[in-house]
Amino acid sequence: MENFNLEITTLIISIGCLILSAFFSAGETSIMSISKPYLLTQSQQGNWRAKLLSKMLNDPNNIITSLLIGNNVANIFFTTIITTMAIKLFGEGHTVIVGLAITFLVLMFAEILPKTYAFSNYNRYAIILAPFVFIFMIILRPISIFFIFINKIFLKLLVPKSNSNDLVAIANLRGAIEMLDREEEDKVIISTEKEMLHSILDLNELTVADIMKHRKNVLCIDIDDSMEENLKIIIESAYNRIPVFKDDLEHIIGVLNVKDVFRAYKEKENHKLDIKSLMKTPYFIPETTYVIDLLLHFREKNQRLALIVDEYGSFMGILTLGDILEEIAGDIKNTEQYQNNEYIHKVGSSYIVDGDYKIRDLNRKMSWKLPDEEFTTVAGLILFETGKIPNVGNIFVFYDFKFEIIEKLRHQLVKIKITPVEK
Repeated sequence: MENFNLEITTLIISIGCLILSAFFSAGETSIMSISKPYLLTQSQQGNWRAKLLSKMLNDPNNIITSLLIGNNVANIFFTTIITTMAIKLFGEGHTVIVGLAITFLVLMFAEILPKTYAFSNYNRYAIILAPFVFIFMIILRPISIFFIFINKIFLKLLVPKSNSNDLVAIANLRGAIEMLDREEEDKVIISTEKEMLHSILDLNELTVADIMKHRKNVLCIDIDDSMEENLKIIIESAYNRIPVFKDDLEHIIGVLNVKDVFRAYKEKENHKLDIKSLMKTPYFIPETTYVIDLLLHFREKNQRLALIVDEYGSFMGILTLGDILEEIAGDIKNTEQYQNNEYIHKVGSSYIVDGDYKIRDLNRKMSWKLPDEEFTTVAGLILFETGKIPNVGNIFVFYDFKFEIIEKLRHQLVKIKITPVEK
């Protein structure tokens, strides 16, 4: 009778070990898979389990170590107890069969089934299991500290130091963006949203030189010109802010806000204006500044226009807040001036493109994949690939496109015909 009671007790203990193992497996899967936004929302709504889990996830190594220790100890105890009972009942001749049976039980009921079940609704189960996992973390804390210490030593020896965590995070975000999906009728909308999200991430990699408006395309006024001439330029322009120079473009002395000019002109009885008194101090930045940093500077300094200079202090071009917004959202200009100034003209199966048209904008508009790492414009691409300044009529083929120079002004490639090459 005593032997029977002992066997029943042993069997109950072994089943308890199997249940514990299943608990640890389910806890590991659900807690490590939980959605961080969902957890934050639940915490803000006052869910104490969610708040507890948020604190636990501040130390993920402790969670993983505790769950793995508990899971493995439970499996070892279960295997040892069942093996001992089986040998007593059936003898040592059935060891292989017993081993296979134990393996099936552990895999099915302690690993596969609980993990699959937990993963079916990991957000819900993670919050439910959090308090119980926390209790085991406290119980196993001394053992966990020892194993975490040993683990850190081996990681230092085996895993080289890397500063690529930010790159991995960005790659994960890009992957999450690509996984966005909606109904068929929303494909165009979701494609646009993906492009915008990717563009936001790109701001951390782009320098202002990559997207600035080159100095040759910048409208400026000369402080020494007559007020009538400058006022005509201001009225006919479509810009809100205009740089002012003295002698030449290397001497930018201020920036005019067109609204200030019109307001002052309206208030003056004789309409005589003093441009110097209306100018704002120009905001200069180096061409190596990242776009995301400039965006933050715009907000901090309440600026809307930056003048880009190279390492020698020479004026390179300008970049406005609107230009950065366009980099994110695409072309948002809708004035009549811009509508009549298209940069791309379709001619049959070819496209006539301005030489200074940015490759990033071209790729976005045409869904092409021309490289833009070493250059920013179509002309820059041709100059980089050919290693020379081509003449009108020259034709080149690379990256599955044919490029023909159709207009040139001195050393500048003005118009280029691009034709996709059929494979």
